[in-house]
Amino acid sequence: MKKAHLAGSGIWRRAFLFIASGMLVVLAAFSVLFFGYFRDVLRERIGEDQRYAISETGADISTVLTNVRQNAYYLCIDQTLASLVTNQTSLSPVNLRQAMANAFSMDTGPLATPLMQSAYAMLFIDRQFPFSEEIPERFSLEKNYMRSRVYSARDVDDVDWYRETMARSGQIYAFRAAGYNPMVCFAHQLRSIRVADPRYNEILGAVLYTMPESRLIQVLDTACITDHAVALLLFGDSVFLSTDPDAVAPGSPAGALLSLPGGAAISPYTLNDVAYTASGISFQGDWKCVLLIPDSDVYDYIKAPMSMLLGVTALFLLIAGVVSFAISARLARPIVNLSNVMAHMDSRYLPQPVLPPDTQDEIALLYGSYNMMTVRIAQLLQQETEEAEKLRQAELRAMQAQINPHFIYNTLDSISCSALMEGNDEIVTMVDSLISILKYSVNFSRPTASLGEEIEYLQHYIRIQQLRFKEGFRFSQEVPSAYHSVPVAQIILQPLVENALFHARNDEEPLDIRLFCREDGDMLEIIVRDNGAGDPDVLNALLASPDPPDTAEGGHGIGIRNVNRRLRLQLGERSGLHYARGPQGGLDAVVRVPLKFGKNQKSNPE
Repeated sequence: MKKAHLAGSGIWRRAFLFIASGMLVVLAAFSVLFFGYFRDVLRERIGEDQRYAISETGADISTVLTNVRQNAYYLCIDQTLASLVTNQTSLSPVNLRQAMANAFSMDTGPLATPLMQSAYAMLFIDRQFPFSEEIPERFSLEKNYMRSRVYSARDVDDVDWYRETMARSGQIYAFRAAGYNPMVCFAHQLRSIRVADPRYNEILGAVLYTMPESRLIQVLDTACITDHAVALLLFGDSVFLSTDPDAVAPGSPAGALLSLPGGAAISPYTLNDVAYTASGISFQGDWKCVLLIPDSDVYDYIKAPMSMLLGVTALFLLIAGVVSFAISARLARPIVNLSNVMAHMDSRYLPQPVLPPDTQDEIALLYGSYNMMTVRIAQLLQQETEEAEKLRQAELRAMQAQINPHFIYNTLDSISCSALMEGNDEIVTMVDSLISILKYSVNFSRPTASLGEEIEYLQHYIRIQQLRFKEGFRFSQEVPSAYHSVPVAQIILQPLVENALFHARNDEEPLDIRLFCREDGDMLEIIVRDNGAGDPDVLNALLASPDPPDTAEGGHGIGIRNVNRRLRLQLGERSGLHYARGPQGGLDAVVRVPLKFGKNQKSNPE
């Protein structure tokens, strides 16, 4: 009992260690692969987020610039504005300025973005038009840029932003206006195609849009997807705006930032010994948005999901341990119980069946196999006892059988001698043939006989029947000697000839029985043909009948069914007996056997 208990504990412990180790190895491998994959996915995710953020921010600012271009375009093609600056309506300066302001506010096109709704637009009339000199109010960007909508260009002719704007035909010039409330300014040259007065050229002046710098900074801030990210707006070769002036100051040279790919691709970048992942998007010619994310922010970005994943992995490890213990206990318990039962087995007693577990797995199969083994052992012991008794009875019958043939042979030999002394040759012939038939029929030391031996045995039977029926039938044998070595079952031809003698009588002509053979592929067909009036269908049905031979057709057909059965059992399912109608009538009993020749023999019927 102690040994079985120790063995059970060992199975339990080994099962737990095996299952737990397997689960841990699988979980560890999965964790390593998943952690690496998850880390790469997170890195790719932040890269996608970075590309998306900078692309969206660039698109928003590009929309603002597009609105500036669009509004400048409307002013350039506006016929009313061209007529007013040339004073074709002969209005007073005050009324002309008011009409020009009205035309400017109505015809500059739709404001497509909320940013443009916060912008203030001003129109500067070129000095070539007399009206420009009649505008009394002097313009100063730091003082009164929101007091009026129409100014004279004479006040800004020598200002840098105006000169740059007039030098950039069709391009926007941007600059920052310092002050208590810093402003971002966008200027665009006005070149009208509607000026019909030959005294003036197509230059109308310039349009200036100003908006609070904080509004554009808010747009740039939307691109900062991490805490320490820096979004920059580059114009030309310098930094125009920055969300973190301490990291990158506005107005500083753009430097290597200009070489960043303009399609929002991710690139490494180092600034002030700090490693960043950088992406940029170019638009509207000289403009570019850049997003810089420190590598430390990238680690922080993936640290929280990775920490959560570590926690989930630890939970899985705990669950794996509990599941391993439960599975090992469930697997080992029935095996331990079965080992305890087998430990109490005694060679003096039969093993007893055990109740299997209520499962459908391999352990239940093991219990079932053990129970079947116990039943089989009991059956084998019973069978062994019965076989021993049968063997004893068979030995007794065998010894008795050794006496009976010897007595019969001696008796028949005495009859033959008496008949010979009295001169009765027919009885001598019949007795000698009968002795040969008995010796052949009781010789079961070999499973098969040769066809030649079978024909010789048949000749003795024919000799007896010819003496009995005198000239009542004719028999001919036409089997070439080349086939005499073919192995066949014993006593297969005599029952067929006997069946023809007793059931194929023909009142019109003498009974004629012929024995011959023919090859059919790898099979030999041995045919007993008679000229009687038998029905092959009836005989074939008798052969196929499932009834036992002693009950089928009232006991008839025992011999031919015995022949057919022994042929199939000894020579295979392709062998057997069947009946067919003869070419000129009569009946053919056809025996099929494998065409196998004895040693040093071959098929040569010629």
